[in-house]
Amino acid sequence: MKKIIVLTSALFCLMFSYADTAIIDLQKKLHSIADNESASVVFISTEKTVKRSQQSFDPFEFFFNGRPGQEGQIPQQEFKQTGLGSGVVYSKKGNDYFIITNNHVIEGADTVKVTVDGRKSYDATIIGGDNLVDVAVLKLTTKDNLTLAKIGDSSVLRTADLVVAIGNPFGLSHSITFGIISALGRGDIDRSKPGFTNFIQTDAAINPGNSGGPLLNIEGEVVGINTMIYSQSGGSIGIGFAIPVNIAKNISEQLINKGKIEHGWIGITFQEMDKEKLEKLGIKTAESGMLVLQVVKDGPADKAGLKTGDVIVKIDKSELVKSNDLTVIIGNSSPGTKLPFTFIRDKSTIMKYVTIGVRDEAVVAKQGRGESDSSDKSAPDRYGLSLSESREGVVVNEVIPRSKAEQAGIRKGDIIYKVNNNVIKTISDFSSQTKDEKELFYFFINRNGETIIVMM
Repeated sequence: MKKIIVLTSALFCLMFSYADTAIIDLQKKLHSIADNESASVVFISTEKTVKRSQQSFDPFEFFFNGRPGQEGQIPQQEFKQTGLGSGVVYSKKGNDYFIITNNHVIEGADTVKVTVDGRKSYDATIIGGDNLVDVAVLKLTTKDNLTLAKIGDSSVLRTADLVVAIGNPFGLSHSITFGIISALGRGDIDRSKPGFTNFIQTDAAINPGNSGGPLLNIEGEVVGINTMIYSQSGGSIGIGFAIPVNIAKNISEQLINKGKIEHGWIGITFQEMDKEKLEKLGIKTAESGMLVLQVVKDGPADKAGLKTGDVIVKIDKSELVKSNDLTVIIGNSSPGTKLPFTFIRDKSTIMKYVTIGVRDEAVVAKQGRGESDSSDKSAPDRYGLSLSESREGVVVNEVIPRSKAEQAGIRKGDIIYKVNNNVIKTISDFSSQTKDEKELFYFFINRNGETIIVMM
């Protein structure tokens, strides 16, 4: 019995000794980051001129003429607006140092100052910025030896990895916080922009002023650029987001070497599909994919042979589950790159190489205005359609104003030739295939020789 007690006591001692050693090792790594990597993080302060117009109030004019008087207007006045943020010293060429930060930190700034190691300040110039990814690059010239950051690889990150955030929250320079990666691949954080970033979510405290600063792994390598938080108070509640460093590095290299950004583009609009939606199209060989709704004529996808109705399931070796999976790959691919696309067409799996083109915002805007053409009307009353029959399908003769069909984008003259995976030849076919009022249908439409897909 005594032997068992002694053995158990020894085992507990060994366990506690191991735990103590692990904690000590972790503490040493955190100290190393504070001592060695913190110097590569800079404080950024900006100043820009904003104009505001002020108008005096004339009570006589208001009460007798019903509006404030125009004569009392004061000309626009100029004000200086300051901002702050963080950045990381990324690379060096000669006496030029390049600093990565967020685009929103320096956007519109007239002057930018960079403070290094909390001591010395330098004037910096803006090399350029990318509003779509929220990355910008600054340049400062000095003969001083500045500490360069160690750049890691964000593609090898895993949920629950230990991370450290360094920055200047509320102007408190070189503040360090510690946490884990809460999630990876957050693609729907900023819906006002195309999804070119799969954000890293972390519970390491990030506050105003941290923007543009690094998120580091436990080895002191930069794996992300802190960019935003979820908060109702304006302060950290443990939900922060960082741009993966591989994406930030790609943007920064383009700005440093070319002075401009070129995002990839293939010329399609598409819909994220899950297993249930795919089964409606008669596809049972895939769990997820992207349904091609429209193909831009003479665009990269069109030239490669992709067609409306194809379901893209894989690009290179990456399976597509969320819509962001496609946009991140395409948006961050260099124009001219050839990528293998695997897709399903008529239940057959096909692979074709697509040569990535250059994203042109004017073309994308035009494409977007025509992308959500949807319509449907099982019976003309339900969707606001007047239909007739033709050899190609059912023809839309009229679209009732403010109807579901009009809101979906259906136009007079459209020919609906397929619903889900079912060919439509008559109005009776159309009605029978759309009889379930609660179900979402995919309508294949011929519009002036171009095929589009509408959902309703």
